[in-house]
Amino acid sequence: MMEENNMIQESLEDKWTRGKDTVTLKQLLRITKDIPVTKMLTKKLMKHALHGDNPEEMSKIDKTNLKYPVLVLVNDDNSIKYILDGHHRIQKANKNNFKSVNVKLIKFSKLSKNFKKVLGEEEEEINDPDYSPKIIEMMGRIVEKFQLPQLVKYDISWDNTEGSYLIKLYYSHDSDIDVRISNKEKVLSTLSKFLGLKAYTLTVRSHFTGSYVKYPWDSTKLQEQIRRIVREEMNLPSTIKRRINYSEDRVLYYLKKFTMDFFLDFKNVDELIKTVCDNTSYEIVESAILHLSDEEGNKIINQVSKDIANNYKDFILNFIKNTLSDDDNETYTFYKHSERNGGSGFTQSRVGWNKFLEMFGSWFPDLDWNKVKEKLNSLPSGQKLLIKNPLEGHVYKYYFSVSKK
Repeated sequence: MMEENNMIQESLEDKWTRGKDTVTLKQLLRITKDIPVTKMLTKKLMKHALHGDNPEEMSKIDKTNLKYPVLVLVNDDNSIKYILDGHHRIQKANKNNFKSVNVKLIKFSKLSKNFKKVLGEEEEEINDPDYSPKIIEMMGRIVEKFQLPQLVKYDISWDNTEGSYLIKLYYSHDSDIDVRISNKEKVLSTLSKFLGLKAYTLTVRSHFTGSYVKYPWDSTKLQEQIRRIVREEMNLPSTIKRRINYSEDRVLYYLKKFTMDFFLDFKNVDELIKTVCDNTSYEIVESAILHLSDEEGNKIINQVSKDIANNYKDFILNFIKNTLSDDDNETYTFYKHSERNGGSGFTQSRVGWNKFLEMFGSWFPDLDWNKVKEKLNSLPSGQKLLIKNPLEGHVYKYYFSVSKK
């Protein structure tokens, strides 16, 4: 009991400050005491949790108490803005393979003006060169012309955290999964092509309007198939794979992306492969498990993850061998520039090839980074190598280059 009280006292000293204004964890707990505790997938929370692997952080992770809910700041549609409190609890749950975590979802729109000022994001901070209000206006006009079936409403904004345009498509709870997937693909492909937007600058997500309504057992063929899998714990049939966009191209895209994202976080290759396959599985099935409980959804995620691991373990190992096994201490620089040989944009450097790929490899998972490194090795120190030309019709016509010193 003494250890638990000490932990609580230490945690209550946390605070958030912006300018002269401060919000303490104690204040936050007071105003959120009536918010019910619910559960959220650990995999989903891990995308937003802070990571640390030094002895002090690992000790905090081991000592933290999962009894206390993680405080998650969310938008009105319950999409996560960021984790307010509970990073160590999320890490502990993930370390111990707990599929879900107790959380309290704190809606940003319901907070008082002072809390919003401290915990929110200042509008003037949107200064990314990819952002343009005109693009958002054009997107709105295009989506209107689509007249997407079963769509209730939509919202278009700029996600300053992700550095991308975010299009939210809202549906009723009895909408069809095939229609939602088709609408999402139509919006993503058409806007990318028409506006010349790269994949990393455009995100399309499906959401539901109104109160939560559980699907009846026989509402759609997809729901029947998913529940049969949950009951019988059988392998995913091809019909399920098709309906959740289980295409090989999509699988390989995420496998490369998450391998580069997580490679430096794991010393054990089997743990790395499991994490990569789990995250890939989540991306593939997310839209198909929106109405399932955490337990049911986790079974589907685990089924797909095992299927991916069985079929693509060799691919992951070969990707590591070809792309990530030749680390070094060279300085690699990533350039985003508006003109072929300069202009506006940004430049960032990382020491070490794997550190560089951890930061920028997932921008272009389909790029052959092994060949990029071979070309860099043949160039004089510091000389830029152009890796991506702007798409025709791209509003900003950005180029992407890298160099090595």
